[in-house]
Amino acid sequence: MDADVTTVSPNATTNHKQTLSLEVYLFLAFMLPVCFVIVAGNSLVLIAPWKFTRLRKKQHVFLMNVAVADLATGLLATPVVLVAELKPLWSTWFFFCVGRITIVYICASASNLLLLAATIERYMAIHHPFSHEKTCTPKVLAISCAVVWLYASAIGVSVSLGWNNWSPDEICFGAHVFPFPLTALTTCQALVVMVVIAGLYARIFHTAQKQARRIAEDNMAASNTRVSKSGLKAAKVTAMVVLVYMICFVPYVLTLFLQALDLLYRSRSLEEVYSAFYVPGLFTAVLLYLNAGTNPVIYHGVMPNFRAAVKSLLGFDRVTNTRVSAIDIKTSETGLDSKAT
Repeated sequence: MDADVTTVSPNATTNHKQTLSLEVYLFLAFMLPVCFVIVAGNSLVLIAPWKFTRLRKKQHVFLMNVAVADLATGLLATPVVLVAELKPLWSTWFFFCVGRITIVYICASASNLLLLAATIERYMAIHHPFSHEKTCTPKVLAISCAVVWLYASAIGVSVSLGWNNWSPDEICFGAHVFPFPLTALTTCQALVVMVVIAGLYARIFHTAQKQARRIAEDNMAASNTRVSKSGLKAAKVTAMVVLVYMICFVPYVLTLFLQALDLLYRSRSLEEVYSAFYVPGLFTAVLLYLNAGTNPVIYHGVMPNFRAAVKSLLGFDRVTNTRVSAIDIKTSETGLDSKAT
């Protein structure tokens, strides 16, 4: 893969970043508040169910694990990125290069597969409600999350242990450090997962519309209406998270893949490829990190019970489990929030 690649010294990296200092400073100015939002927002997402038991629902298990991945991104990956931008010479060190890329890969890959698992769980809840109750037990959901984390971590650790093209004398960026088979695998995984999710949600909302029409025609009981609305609402929350993730993650993966193809099939040097993709790479990286902070905003906007819990945690309002339960029941009756399926 690297036979035709010209070696670039750390000084070349430094000079290149000096010519783009405006982009670097804009990146730093934007990423500092984003890093705070990622850590603070996802911490609240994880603390709220611990304090308010009514927020501990089956359909939230995968989203809680996504919050763990996002929090790890904010605590581990983002600070390393900021330091590497401030100290360009450090960016070629093993920890700041391979370590950062490994953390980002594990968190992004885990989020990708966790959202697929969340979509499958919502699909089963709406299409096969009886099977869902029997198969989607807390134990099964916990095992599913563990398998996802083990898969992502195994590949990430293999990169750190030697499956990489890192060199202390070359520019550090993912398309070069990752071996091409891993870049291709990551791209295919992301695209296949997104297509499967899109197909499942098309079926979910089509089925929900058919159920809603049937309920209206048959004048079914109000309790059954609540079940349909609550299941659809939970699916909508997950769909919003997935949509934002697709908008933020797919451009990053495609840019990474195009860089890898450029390195593999063209005779340009590392510095030339790095320069050609610097601005698109910086923009897609910002999108990737921004995604880690958007989910708490989504939950706050569309889940009244979570919003009430956050206000209580921040000291703006005193909310008990009973009140959160009342909010949950009231909004489920009006179709504004999700109830456990």
